[in-house]
Amino acid sequence: MDDNSQNHQLGGQLPTETVERVGQNPHVGSPDTGNATSHFSGQGIQLTGPGDFNVGGNVHITTNNAAPTTAAKDCQHSLFITDPSEDRAALKRKKGNRAAGTCGWILETEELTAWLGQGQTSNVLWLYGNPGTGKSTMAIFLTEELTTMFSKMDDKTLVYFFCDSSFDKQKTATSILRGLLLQLVQQHQQLLEYILPKYNEQGAGLFKSFDALWTIFMAAAADQNTGQKYCIIDALDECDSESQKILLQQFQETFQIQNAPPNIRILVTSRPYSEIYEYLNEFANKNLASFPQAEKDIHLCIEEKVADLVKKKRYTTKVRQQVINILRDKAESTFLWVGLACEELREIPSKDAVKVLRDMPKGLHSLYKALLETVQKESEADIIRRILGFVAVCMWPLSILELSEVCQLHEEEEDIETRVQFTREQIASCRLMIIIQDEKVLLLHQSVKDFLVGTTPDYFINELEVHANLAYRCVNILMQEFYGRKRPNIHFFSYAVHGWPEHARMAQSRFEVRDSEAEFFQVKSPSRQHWLETLFDFLGGNNNVDNRHIWETYGPLQHMSILQIAAQWGISSLVDYITSQYCQESNTKNPIPLILLDCIDSDDATPIELAVKLLQQIR
Repeated sequence: MDDNSQNHQLGGQLPTETVERVGQNPHVGSPDTGNATSHFSGQGIQLTGPGDFNVGGNVHITTNNAAPTTAAKDCQHSLFITDPSEDRAALKRKKGNRAAGTCGWILETEELTAWLGQGQTSNVLWLYGNPGTGKSTMAIFLTEELTTMFSKMDDKTLVYFFCDSSFDKQKTATSILRGLLLQLVQQHQQLLEYILPKYNEQGAGLFKSFDALWTIFMAAAADQNTGQKYCIIDALDECDSESQKILLQQFQETFQIQNAPPNIRILVTSRPYSEIYEYLNEFANKNLASFPQAEKDIHLCIEEKVADLVKKKRYTTKVRQQVINILRDKAESTFLWVGLACEELREIPSKDAVKVLRDMPKGLHSLYKALLETVQKESEADIIRRILGFVAVCMWPLSILELSEVCQLHEEEEDIETRVQFTREQIASCRLMIIIQDEKVLLLHQSVKDFLVGTTPDYFINELEVHANLAYRCVNILMQEFYGRKRPNIHFFSYAVHGWPEHARMAQSRFEVRDSEAEFFQVKSPSRQHWLETLFDFLGGNNNVDNRHIWETYGPLQHMSILQIAAQWGISSLVDYITSQYCQESNTKNPIPLILLDCIDSDDATPIELAVKLLQQIR
């Protein structure tokens, strides 16, 4: 309304609002009484019966808690990819509760107070440390503590994201931005205004683009009406390498300039890898272990864990103090080492505790080696290797029953409950290197994978070989299902449908077509065609709008030839096999097509273009 607004009659009730009129009082059937500022507040303004509601002067109407539109709901639904608060809760369960009295000191450090805006600093703060030194525990503490602090303030907002290499939805640059942006919108619905125009144009495909998401995120974060924004990104080193590089380059480009957005601060935790150091060392940074208070936290952690051992194992005062002293001497600022050592002591009588602890090597990798040697003495080494290998390289965490299926454990056992229990016992024999959480089998820590998996002979598990074996196992499951040679209850089937081409690609030259899977890779294969149709259905086909951006990347699935599959997924080792099969199976009267020339993918790439792409990958 403006100064000329008169005789406006409000019949009915508005949403909750404040009406402010500056200059003159609103006149409701009475003369003006002078210059003043008047407010009408409450659940709407009502006028009933005869008479006019006359307003003169400037009037401001603000409506709060308006119900979100359908478009806004759809946008927020499409933006969702994972709930960072649930991811944090899962991480806490995996790591266990932090020792009482630890971490609080970080809020008093010069680095944190500056980052929180109480001093001059860069927009980015990097806290780094070696494996097991408490980075994620510190990040969990900060997200919880700052959320509580900021809840009492109107001008500060905290958002966070916990990266995890075990989960596809927690290790990409777009996932991080979607998680952060979702939290901003959840706390400030008006920030949807920065997303909706583009979303209305592009739909859910908008959230696949890192550049589009970054532009939207920075605009929303810089919004002055919603105050200062603080972002915590934990374990950046667990992102896939491409995402990690994209984010680091963007941090450098955005924040190492004079006019960097003043309204946003980002805290990153990670290992001090050289590729991360290259970008983040020019920002404010600190090794967590270099804080004097970090050593006190280690001591508090040791005291708490030994107190638990005293209760369970009935240590005498002498044994208790000896155990504490050895743990302090060997910990090397590594909480994870302390936790593993104390877990081992839970199985040891008190009379042997000191000797066992003295024999434990310092350092995580040395401790893993000792644990692995013990495992192989006590269990079937080939089964343990199979379990550890598949858990380490699988695309997403498997359930106990799925792990049993892929490892072919207890196949003769028809009772599901019994088979699961037997598999649990074999998982337990892996001595803490893998754990069960929410009925999923996970590596205890990223450092376990660092120790176990590699491509050189000195590693316990050859990564390329495991990828190849996992691809073979997936293809076998698919063929058994198609030809009816498998009982109906195939718990690993969904993973096999999605996973075999990815593992075949990651296996590189280790993946070769064996006789047992040859039918699947022939130029004309009913079982492979069935797989294509199943994958198409699993991804939602043409009719599933939510998944369309996923299956479109695979091109027209139902009509792909074997060579196109090799090119689409980058399985270079298939090419020689395919061409040899073509020579055997083709004839001049009825040649079998290796490619369908009129077939294009979602990027309008022809088979010839895909072939060029494959050749570039091979070179």
